[in-house]
Amino acid sequence: SQRWQPFESLGFTGRTAPLSTLSISNNFSNSVQRSEVTGTITKSVNRTFPDMILSLSQLEVLTRAGRWAQNATINLKYSRNANLTRDISLDLSDGYGMDLRFKLLNWFDTAMSYNTRLTSRKDLRLSMKVQSTLHNDATLQSTFDYRKFRFTPKVDYVFDISKGGLGIVTQKTTTLTPGLLIKTDLLLPRGLRLPFMKRVLVFTNRITWTTTLSYAIKKSPVTVAENNRLFSLNSSADYEAAKNLRLTFN
Repeated sequence: SQRWQPFESLGFTGRTAPLSTLSISNNFSNSVQRSEVTGTITKSVNRTFPDMILSLSQLEVLTRAGRWAQNATINLKYSRNANLTRDISLDLSDGYGMDLRFKLLNWFDTAMSYNTRLTSRKDLRLSMKVQSTLHNDATLQSTFDYRKFRFTPKVDYVFDISKGGLGIVTQKTTTLTPGLLIKTDLLLPRGLRLPFMKRVLVFTNRITWTTTLSYAIKKSPVTVAENNRLFSLNSSADYEAAKNLRLTFN
């Protein structure tokens, strides 16, 4: 593993000051496995390199967007993995990603992300590609507080496609899922005086209530059974009457 901040000591100021926060991290892994089963010797090599993330903070200063965005941070990702089974198969995977976080108008905590993964499998005995896949996903969400409630609207997008060795599409699905998370944490302490006693029994009366709603719309031109819509609602409340008494409702 390595982490490098190339401009940390250069002392950038003004609009270029965010360059001092630029960092690049990278991981390398390599594993080799050998096995022998009934006289058949197999050697597998799994290697991941690069597995890199480039990060930059204070992006609103560099882009002069400080009027409407604060604490902006961006991460760019790339990884490549190769899994080789000697003389049998070779699996390759390339992943690209980006996520951006910032506070919009000093009110909405906003996050955006996008990822792409390309995979392929090659049969070394036939010297030909037998399968390839493409995966895309994106997420947009924002969080804001209103009185004692926290709201998090969210939209997820997922696209998957698989092809056989001759380029024939065997699977193709698109899923769009809008959703909403509502959370509140209430504290209503109360005291109860016990009869014939001077002691007061204290109730903390803390209520943590979380509700999640989502509506998944899934479409596929290949498999009819994968065309569906799913509405989900999950609500749970955690009630703490006292330190030694807690109830949960779902």
